[in-house]
Amino acid sequence: MDEKQLILKRLGERIKAARKGQNLTQLDLEIVTGISNQDISKIEKGRKDLHFTTVVRIANALGITLNDLYPPESK
Repeated sequence: MDEKQLILKRLGERIKAARKGQNLTQLDLEIVTGISNQDISKIEKGRKDLHFTTVVRIANALGITLNDLYPPESK
């Protein structure tokens, strides 16, 4: 797995965890963000490349920060 795929996978896992932590379905997130639930599924599986604005829309919809979705790595 290359670095880009790893980043998308981690980001997707964190989006899914945040969504489930708020007891939201993918359809709920679709309604709030305007992103189709099919695309949300691909995002959560790390199978869809994302624009920065899409990540921001998802974070805002979930009431979390970008750091919550992808915290800086410890060195």
